[in-house]
Amino acid sequence: FKCTIRIRRQNTPKYLFIKMGKFMRDYDKEPIVMKNDYLLKSELAIRIFFLILASIFAIRCIFPIESLFNNALRKSELALCICVFFGSIFKDFAMLRGMLANNLQIRIFNKRIECDYVDFAGNCKILEFGVDEKTKITYSYMPRFGEKISNKSNMKISEKIADTLVYIPAMLINMSFVLIFQILKLFKIERYYILDNGSMTISIRQNQEIIDKFGDVAFDKESLTLSLINHSSKIFNT
Repeated sequence: FKCTIRIRRQNTPKYLFIKMGKFMRDYDKEPIVMKNDYLLKSELAIRIFFLILASIFAIRCIFPIESLFNNALRKSELALCICVFFGSIFKDFAMLRGMLANNLQIRIFNKRIECDYVDFAGNCKILEFGVDEKTKITYSYMPRFGEKISNKSNMKISEKIADTLVYIPAMLINMSFVLIFQILKLFKIERYYILDNGSMTISIRQNQEIIDKFGDVAFDKESLTLSLINHSSKIFNT
């Protein structure tokens, strides 16, 4: 078997040409650069969900059909709805404004990925994500970003019971996030490569360059219940 390699005559070669017609791309010299727009859409989806939820409960309080609450409790519930409504708009508003103002990107090198994001204070920062043979790579139709949820196998019995009780409501809320996210994308179905290094998860929208870099991967089953932004990630507070 013969394989001839021809180096392009440049001061700094970017490609190695293989006789069979394929290129070995040097991603450190020519990284894949993509626009990171899913963070903004994910943030908007979460905020819109709570705006809708607050509006529904507020209308129910003002025009109750069969209210089980007395007048004082109904007023308290209405006050809570108002707080949720304005909180959905103005809480961490600097973060949302930073996402709108900055051109967030993802830069993919050979063994690392630089992912732009905005913290709660509105500062544009770079998350450096290492990629090696231990990195788990799957795909999903929904992006995920942030620190991983703790491993359920290490949970205490009380934590497992609590997790089971909130599983169905959490799944329904997540499905609402997914629906709003797809509406914001005008129902344009896209795949996202999910990269998991054990502690952090990032997503990259699939295109031909990403397929050439990482190859075909399996479906991410966790994406059925976990998606979008994990706001409890410490990176947003630093």
